[in-house]
Amino acid sequence: MSYLGEIVLKQIIEDYENGTSLKEINKKLHIPIRMIKLDLFEYGGKRGKKILLQELEKEFPMIKEIIEKYDQGKTSKQLSEQYHTHVEKISNAIQQYKMLTGKTLRKNSIRNYRDDLQIDEIIKEFRKGETLSKIASDQKTSVTAVRNRVNKYIQENGNEIVEERKKAIEERNNNRQKAIHNYRDDLQIDKIIEGFRKGKTWSKIAHEQKASDTTIRNRVNKYIEENGNQIVEERKKAIEERKKAKNYGIPYTTGKIKKVCKKGGSYAKIVESNDARNTTTTPIKNDVIDLSMIVKYFSLGFSFRQVKEYAKKRGYEINERDMETAQKIESGEQKVLSGASIAQIIKKYGYSYEKLTKIAEKKGYVVLESRYISAKAKINNRNKEGEEK
Repeated sequence: MSYLGEIVLKQIIEDYENGTSLKEINKKLHIPIRMIKLDLFEYGGKRGKKILLQELEKEFPMIKEIIEKYDQGKTSKQLSEQYHTHVEKISNAIQQYKMLTGKTLRKNSIRNYRDDLQIDEIIKEFRKGETLSKIASDQKTSVTAVRNRVNKYIQENGNEIVEERKKAIEERNNNRQKAIHNYRDDLQIDKIIEGFRKGKTWSKIAHEQKASDTTIRNRVNKYIEENGNQIVEERKKAIEERKKAKNYGIPYTTGKIKKVCKKGGSYAKIVESNDARNTTTTPIKNDVIDLSMIVKYFSLGFSFRQVKEYAKKRGYEINERDMETAQKIESGEQKVLSGASIAQIIKKYGYSYEKLTKIAEKKGYVVLESRYISAKAKINNRNKEGEEK
């Protein structure tokens, strides 16, 4: 339904055709010009659209010239720069013209307005396998313009250049692969493959060989192509074993991990093999299972009773007070000093484990020896690296 009503709209059209402007009609009827234009377009028929077209030509006297150049292929941005106006005004004017006239612009998608483009050079570079963006950059034009020129050439001369381009790209890629595989003759392939088998990361192997990740990856891929993918399976096993060891706080070893306890459907795991270097991150000292290790066992799923049985079976001593503290830590009743806090305190004050434990107890915290040892080791390593640099 018309916002103004059929009678008012008809009167506006007649007044305009008799020489009254939309601004004067706006002042007379106190109706926003936007609403007048909307009703003229929706309900004014051909007479209404003719009025709107006349208004557009008043605002843009060069609208027909703009439309002609746009139809030839110039962009709104190029037109805005040429006519020194904002790009949105140009775009809106073009859209209004299309809606009012019903014309379809740019029927031919091939742009012809750039006569200065070197077609022979574009086709030559396309044959060589050069990217469209590189060709466009050299010709100082858009990628679309280059693509349109190439498509037009193919329509007129056939797609032979497409096959030539494919061959050129394939040859270039082959040469690139050869260069990647052969430019570093000093790399120790045996050590690269051994590191890959053991589950080392690409960056770790690359650092050891003083090469890039890509170079190492290409060497391994070439080895797999020539010798099969057995090393991939070996790598997966090594990574899986390392993950298990890491998850349970055990240094990486080749020891077997056995299921020793079941609780709530989940299994707690520890290293039981004699060739393992350590059983936990904190080695058992003087046949005593300390607080750090009790907390570790609880985190693995051991119950209070199972930890006691485990210690008794192996002849280890266990402190009842430590057991109670570990239970409080597990339940969240007892606060534990974090590894980051321990590291900061060591770095700032240099406290020993015993001294830090006493100070922490006064504040209501517990210090796990495993965390203290880990923090101390990290600080020492950083200091050594600083000295080496």
